[in-house]
Amino acid sequence: MKKITQLILIVFITLNFFPSYATSGTYLFGVKYWHADWDSAILDWFEEDIAKSFEENRLPLTADSDPGQGHLYGPLFGYQTDNGKWTFSFAPMIFSSFDQDWSGSAGTMNLEGTVELERKDYDFMIGYNLSKYLKAYLGYKYQEMEMDFELSYFTITTGETTFNYHIESRVHMPSVGLGGFYPLHHKVVAGLQLGLLYAIPDLKVTENSSGTEDIKPWPNPGFNVEGTLTYQPTGNFVIQTGYRYQVFELEARGPGREDTTESYDITQGWTLSVVYIY
Repeated sequence: MKKITQLILIVFITLNFFPSYATSGTYLFGVKYWHADWDSAILDWFEEDIAKSFEENRLPLTADSDPGQGHLYGPLFGYQTDNGKWTFSFAPMIFSSFDQDWSGSAGTMNLEGTVELERKDYDFMIGYNLSKYLKAYLGYKYQEMEMDFELSYFTITTGETTFNYHIESRVHMPSVGLGGFYPLHHKVVAGLQLGLLYAIPDLKVTENSSGTEDIKPWPNPGFNVEGTLTYQPTGNFVIQTGYRYQVFELEARGPGREDTTESYDITQGWTLSVVYIY
């Protein structure tokens, strides 16, 4: 694992949108870094589910949490056909770090929570140049999300009570979209990519390590958009920066409940990419 991390740091980047002037029939290697605010759907969904438990005891829950701040990064592998029409890419963003604070109140009780988030994104894309400045693509993302949530509160009758929850989510996201790009300079290209996705999640909740509840959420649509600015200082080296926004809805019925709870998974932030064209 240490050697893999060192290799990724040396290569450092990713290229989400290959520039049309890349050499035909070439391989591309790199890494993509995404510094992001992540408003996690699994935390929002779980927060709403906890609120329903308190409401059943006539204690409305008020919660406060900011989006998790952190980053994702991983290697990129790509290929462009000889005629320059088709591109294929695979970007497993398997390294991440996110921190998120949580607090709440229910009646006279103050609740404190610590949240640890992990995430891995595996992105595969097939692109086809429709014209000089327009590209269509089909994509598939497999996303792994895990959350450890420690919730504690104090009452006079019971003292301090602590619950530990572990939540796992696996999401399959096929997507389709269009991308436009325009040269601002012979070495600088501006790009914009818009896509629709369909999120098909699985969800598991474990409380106090006592048992795991398998929860089957409903599939829901979402979308992503990314603006980029690509600079090619040499013929085989590309640097790209951009801003990416991705959102989808998580809808699921909690254990023992009759109604569903909805939340949104929103990730947005700056991307930085570097790629070597071989």
